[in-house]
Amino acid sequence: MISVNLMGGLGNQLFQIFTTIAYAIKYKHKFVFPYSDKLAQRVTYWNNFMLSLKLFTTANLNNRVTNADIQNMENIGEKEFRYNELPASDPSTPFKLNGYFQSYKYFENEVEQIYSLLRLDKQKQQIMEEYSDLFSLDRTKISMHFRLGDYKQLQHYHPIMPPQYYQNALTTIFEQSSIKDASVLYFCEEEDNNIVTQFINVLKMHFDTTSYKIEFVKVDDKIADWKQMLIMGCCYHNIIANSSFSWWGAYMNSNVDKIVCYPALWFGQTMHEHHGFKDTQDLFPEKWIKIHV
Repeated sequence: MISVNLMGGLGNQLFQIFTTIAYAIKYKHKFVFPYSDKLAQRVTYWNNFMLSLKLFTTANLNNRVTNADIQNMENIGEKEFRYNELPASDPSTPFKLNGYFQSYKYFENEVEQIYSLLRLDKQKQQIMEEYSDLFSLDRTKISMHFRLGDYKQLQHYHPIMPPQYYQNALTTIFEQSSIKDASVLYFCEEEDNNIVTQFINVLKMHFDTTSYKIEFVKVDDKIADWKQMLIMGCCYHNIIANSSFSWWGAYMNSNVDKIVCYPALWFGQTMHEHHGFKDTQDLFPEKWIKIHV
């Protein structure tokens, strides 16, 4: 049996959950997750986005596993930030994963089975119906995520992407696709609306001088975060921040022709100095496009 030590926000939790399920599928293990409403200061999603996976948690008494049982399992830790294949193990020996496992390579071969367990297609369809006003126009939809929040005090660890990054990313999408007009659905936390509005105004001023027609649409801050992620996943193209949250929004986009842009600078120098060099080469699928500023 395999479990995992869940930690972090929604994006981090998804990496840990997908890695655990993929391992269980590959090596024919039973998998059970520890159930709780919160992880320190973060919430869990067992009663909304991940409701279909609640069956595989300690909340289901038929699993005959408690949180204490999982806590006492042997730890298999993450060796480094980049991908390292997890060793095969005996299904009769219970253990739990401990780490962030931030690479699609941990689950790329099993991802469709995991999506099926998550009922992702149905959830995305429900999102498009619930927020039909965002998807009603014929314009191509591009998601754009601004990650500020606590990064404002941690820029030496997590740098904030400047307007130039988003300008370069949008230009790349227009140049590499046949679209001439688009609706950019942009996302940020409520506390960052003033700063992001300034960023958007910079982008508007630039693109007003080009032949491209772009409508910028703010996605309501009050929409639950997991629904915002699914809205990103329903867009045609994606511009992500240095954030596991919008990484998943882009990854869940099933459009075969999607263009995903990500920042070349993911971590700040202090992160590498204090926590060891974090090699991000295995974080991004090969077709995604690295954008420099």
